[in-house]
Amino acid sequence: MSKFIFLFFFLLVACNKPDPKPELKDQIYQDMTVELGIAEKNIAEAQKQVAEHKKNLEKVQPQTGQIKFAQKRVWDAEKAVDLLEQQKKYWIIRLEHRRDYVRRKSLEAFNKKEVWSDESEFAEYQAEKRLRLAKLKWDAKQRRDDFLKAEGLSPDGNKKGGSGGEAPSSGGH
Repeated sequence: MSKFIFLFFFLLVACNKPDPKPELKDQIYQDMTVELGIAEKNIAEAQKQVAEHKKNLEKVQPQTGQIKFAQKRVWDAEKAVDLLEQQKKYWIIRLEHRRDYVRRKSLEAFNKKEVWSDESEFAEYQAEKRLRLAKLKWDAKQRRDDFLKAEGLSPDGNKKGGSGGEAPSSGGH
């Protein structure tokens, strides 16, 4: 009987296999999956808007000038759907690449009898994501106000608390 227990224990220990789907434990892969889901949801909403704008286009009375605006709304909504479709393809491709990368790195770590971890890589990914989602259009007035506040200047450009009535002398022109 003890031989069978030893054999069972030996088989249990000897059957150490790599994880067949290590990407399911990867935080970056999980985040990309969420991004893909968001893109798919946005596509569905944009397609509803296209259908709504097309209905409105059919209701427009001819020769009233409203048809141009309705056509533009349809065109803009279709363009938005195209952009979202591109974004969806982007996330699908990134997911496939990430899956392959994680499987390769996990297998390499398994062969070295190590545990693969991507904590520093996840921090870099989060920084990249923050930059990608950052506001792309800068407000010049807001930037100026922030600069003036950081420099301790009033909105008119004079030092706060100083004699604000003096204008700087010109170079003699």
